[in-house]
Amino acid sequence: MRLINSGEVVRTNHYIIATNVWTQKLLPQLNLPIKNIIERVIRVEIGRSLPNVFDYVNNFYIRPEGSRYGLMGLLYPPEDAWPDPDNFNPLAEPEFDYAVNVMENAAKRMPWFINAKYLGGWRGLYDVTPDWMPIIDEPVKDLIVVVGLSGHGFKLAPAFALMVTELIKYGKVRTFKDILRLSRFKEGRLIQGTVQERAAF
Repeated sequence: MRLINSGEVVRTNHYIIATNVWTQKLLPQLNLPIKNIIERVIRVEIGRSLPNVFDYVNNFYIRPEGSRYGLMGLLYPPEDAWPDPDNFNPLAEPEFDYAVNVMENAAKRMPWFINAKYLGGWRGLYDVTPDWMPIIDEPVKDLIVVVGLSGHGFKLAPAFALMVTELIKYGKVRTFKDILRLSRFKEGRLIQGTVQERAAF
């Protein structure tokens, strides 16, 4: 493997690609079914404390920021693709129509939310797969990809690390079902939540 810009060659038994939104740009030859989409976060003043709320019926989430503020967005956002992460501006505020949509959705669940105050926000990029779940697999011998995390990476990192460790040690995932394999997209076995799970919210 030749390191970019240094010319140095690094040799090892396994290579792990966990390059987030840069994967398609760095390794287009893998032709992975991932794309970069814009994730928007808005900040609001609500004047009270709240728990974390994930409302799949009304399509919004909110998490508290201190005792008076919240960060929120859509659970099912528009999938606006942005192929080149190097020319993306994360400091740009979300579109005002987006903010209104999120806040109106929240007011359907919590009528008092109609008095919330919009304070701006920011944007970021997610690398997502067609089912919004990661790919953890070895598409080329000794090359393991951990991509398409879609925002799941931080909270599920210990499980993902175990899966990668098992791929290296045993050549397959053993502790968990091998549901994050790349071939699921060709097999038509996309990961889907159940109606019961959504109804619970």
